[in-house]
This record gives sequence, structure tokens and C-alpha cells, in this order.
Amino acid sequence: MKKYLVVLFVLVVLVSPNAVKAETANDQMVKQMQALIVQLTQILNQLIAQLQAKLGEQSTAISSIQNTQQQQGTQITQIQQNTTLSSITTPATSLVKSPSFDTTSPSLTYNYASPIWETQAKICWSANESVSSKLEYGTSPNLTSPITASTNASCLLLENLNPETTYYYRITIKDNSNNVSVSDIKNFTTAVVPASLSVGLDPDNLPAHNVPYGNQNTELVKLRFGASQEENIQIDRIGIALDTSVGTGTWCAGELANMHLVADGVEIASSPNADFNTPLIIPAGGFKTISVVADTVGGLGTQCGRKFKVGLYSNNTDQVYWGNDYAGKYNVRAVGAKSKKPIYTNASSYLYGSVITLGS
Repeated sequence: MKKYLVVLFVLVVLVSPNAVKAETANDQMVKQMQALIVQLTQILNQLIAQLQAKLGEQSTAISSIQNTQQQQGTQITQIQQNTTLSSITTPATSLVKSPSFDTTSPSLTYNYASPIWETQAKICWSANESVSSKLEYGTSPNLTSPITASTNASCLLLENLNPETTYYYRITIKDNSNNVSVSDIKNFTTAVVPASLSVGLDPDNLPAHNVPYGNQNTELVKLRFGASQEENIQIDRIGIALDTSVGTGTWCAGELANMHLVADGVEIASSPNADFNTPLIIPAGGFKTISVVADTVGGLGTQCGRKFKVGLYSNNTDQVYWGNDYAGKYNVRAVGAKSKKPIYTNASSYLYGSVITLGS
């Protein structure tokens, strides 16, 4: 192939513009050159044909190689498939283990509100697995626009509540797999703020005075009991005391006989330290006056001159009095009419009326 190309190159060089110009000088030479060009053309055509033939052989070889590779690849793939299928004797379901998902919702094992105070309440609950919790509460039965609190604990203390108010609440729990359970709406009512009890002498209490011998139904002292605005107060017993250290005098036989308690013109207790016949109700924001009355004042003579005061005991500390009944510092047994909580008086000393002189 290389030698044919060299000859062709020489011929092309020979057939140059200079050679064509020589044709005019010698026709014979022109004819020879024409014949030579024809031969060269034939040679060139042969060379082109041979070159094309060579290229065709190479293309066929390449195609054959590609076909062979494709056949080999197909055979390899078939072998791999046959080998894979024939070597698997265990079902695919036993080789690929299905994942396990928790789709079970958690459940509340208990749910309650206790204890409950005037402005606070404690809500507690428990679940059968580890959960996060959300508590919604408010005064609407349908929990419209509730207050929401989230926690991982199992109790929440609700604060700043209104006394004597019904609250509704709902608990939502969610486990680690995001399964959710929602409780029913429950409710509780906050406690009543207990009233306070004031104790003192009635403004119309008698001044110091003498009680003649043999006098009957003599009023000795007037005590005033007042209730604050929160609720009515119920009193069913008070402890009356005598102070005989206020002066000298001869002891009078039967100084005070059959002393009893009167309120609103009606006897409420037959003796100074007895339970009331009917509990005395002091209205919220109001007051009641209890009078200590002596049925008969007696003695050995008309001039015994015994001096004393009548009033209430003061214990200076809250204590249990009359068994298990709480009486407070003045030994006044009182409870809130709504709250049912014991109400204590606050006294630093005995509460006495004016000095009374008997039998003078």
C-alpha cells in the first residue's frame, strides 16, 4: 500500500503546470503524458478499491467481535441466572424478614383529679407504656379554646384557678411509635374559699353593772360573731368562761344558776358549754349576737358583793376541744356552710365583758 502511494505522489508532481506548458512544444510528449495520466488514474482506482476492501474486512471483523462479545455476555447472564435459581433452595420469604411496626395505641390505666383546693388542682394519670402527654383544661364543657400543657411526667399541678368553679380537662398520650390515645372529657370543681370568723363584744354590750340578789333572766354579756364575705358560717357550740379575779367579795351561794345562751330572742343552748339546740347560721358578710343570760342570781344575803366577768376562753393556740371537734382559740366550734372546713378564731387573750357585781 505504501509503494502505491509513493508512485502516485511522483506522478502528481510530474503533472504540474510546467509540464502542461511543455505540451505546446511537443505534441508527442503531450500524448504520452495523456496515456500516462490514464494509467495513473487506473492505478489510483485500484488503490481506492483495495483500500475500501481492506476497510470492509476490518469492519466485518469488528462486527464479528462485537457479536461474539454479545453472545458471550448473554451466555454469562444465562449462566448466572441458572446458577442463582438453581442454588436457592430456601423460600425468599424466609430469607427476607418482614419489619415489625407498633400500631397499637397506648391506654390510660387511671386518670383522676385530686387533691383539689380553692385555686389549685392536681391531675394525675398513668399509661401502660412510656408516653408523652398533653393536658387540655378550661371552663368550657367542650374544651373550647382550652389551656394546654405538655409533659413527660404523669401529674400536673394546675394553678391560678378560680374558687368554686367547675373545670373540664382531657388528656392525650402518645407512645414512641406516635400512636395516640385521647381520654374522655372529665371535670372537677374547685373548693370554696373558707370564710373567716370575727369575735368581739357587741357594741351594745352592757357596761359595768350590779345584779341584785334574786334577779332572773339577767343579761350578763353580749358577744358578736361575724362572717367574712366568702360564705355563711355555722356555729354549734361556744365555751363560756368566768373571770373572778377582778375584785374582792363574799362568795354567794348559787351565784349563777341555769345560765343559758340566747340569739335573736330565742334560747339556743340550755347551758353555757352545751351544744346548740340548732346550729346558728351567720350570713356571709353579716353577724349574729349571742347573749349569756342568768336565770337566777342567788346567795346567802343581799350584800355578798361578788365581782366577775363573763366571756370566752382563749387557748392562744389552735387545739382540739370537745373530743375530736376543732374549736379554735376561742373554743368556738364553727365550720363553713359550703366548704365544710373548720373555721378558727384568732385570739391572743380571753374575751370578757364588763365587770358584774352580784347580790349587792
